[in-house]
Amino acid sequence: MRLLLIEDDVKIAHFVKEGLKQSGFAVDHTKNGNNGLHLALTEPYDIAIIDIMLPDTDGLTVIEELRKNKIIVPVLILSAKRSTDDRVKGLQTGGDDYLIKPFAFSELLARVQALLRRLYGTAAPGGGIFFYSGGTLYPIVVSGQNIPGIGTVILTSAWDIDGPIFNNSSTVGLVIRGNNGNTAAVLQKTVSGSLTVIAKAGDPVPGIASGPNVYFTDFDDMAQNNNNDFAFLATYTVDGGSTTRAGVFLKPSGGPLVQIALYGDSLPDVGGGATLCGTAGDDIDGPWLNDSGVVAFIADCINGGTRGIFICQSSNVKAIVLEGDTKPGTASTFGNDISDPSLSDNGLVTFVDVASPTGVFVNRISTIPTLSQWGMIIFMVFAGIGAVFYLRRKRAES
Repeated sequence: MRLLLIEDDVKIAHFVKEGLKQSGFAVDHTKNGNNGLHLALTEPYDIAIIDIMLPDTDGLTVIEELRKNKIIVPVLILSAKRSTDDRVKGLQTGGDDYLIKPFAFSELLARVQALLRRLYGTAAPGGGIFFYSGGTLYPIVVSGQNIPGIGTVILTSAWDIDGPIFNNSSTVGLVIRGNNGNTAAVLQKTVSGSLTVIAKAGDPVPGIASGPNVYFTDFDDMAQNNNNDFAFLATYTVDGGSTTRAGVFLKPSGGPLVQIALYGDSLPDVGGGATLCGTAGDDIDGPWLNDSGVVAFIADCINGGTRGIFICQSSNVKAIVLEGDTKPGTASTFGNDISDPSLSDNGLVTFVDVASPTGVFVNRISTIPTLSQWGMIIFMVFAGIGAVFYLRRKRAES
């Protein structure tokens, strides 16, 4: 357990710090309120112990700033002010407990342990994702970390983390569900760089008219390519929680979050006006993503129950295979057991169908060049034209 102690009295700070260390806690101490605020905003702590009377600012201001920044670390206030009004003010400001000076260390320790039980129950926190490279262990996300825009996240179980997924650009992607499932988010982090929040519960849903009752609720499967594009499956509500929908979303590297497929979207190549069935995450599998930015997913349709594999390329969705299509080389048709699509960067889509006759099948998609590929094409064209003019001039000179 890691504690932050903000106390300017040298004697009090010494005996509190030493007592906590002997009790098994790691303690960071500062006598400066502004420095303590900086530590609390940037470092993960399980408890903060804050004195009210500090040389540069008062402890209540520090607590107010913590709560404004959504830092939920429990705060034990230390103060010589003993009136009821002072204690009430401290708790209303954002403190979780109030201890009057002078005090016995045994009482302080008991209050710290009570705050930890209140926060974690009987289970100790300690979840996290780490990356090992070149003899060094790098933390990606750890329990108690302050994540910008989210606040302190407590991870107490392996169920709180989905992933991680890793690409050749040394970028890690993952889904977390911290604070007893109340904080869900999709995160992306370079091993030695900053942590980026792709989307979090409560965020507006792209592709749907915004409103106070339309927001993400949870996240599931994800995919990441070597260009750091990130695709994921998410559930969302359109009425504040009573109705859950599901959809596939893409966050291109350097671009805004966009929808790929949402509940009720029209599905191409499917007759009868079929639309995407995304009432729950089970109605959609995937997504899968290649380095050309093509997204694949499996989806059920609302009308007729047709199941199919679809791809999205440059905002255009098309079907690769549908339930009922004829299997190549046979008189049989595909059933609803098509699964495991795999995308290559040269436009091949392979997938499995376990219905008899079982087999692995492949389809080819036309690939649209990316911006960087268009740049290379244009460069090569102009280079070729330049070479032709150069050779003609040399020939004329000779």
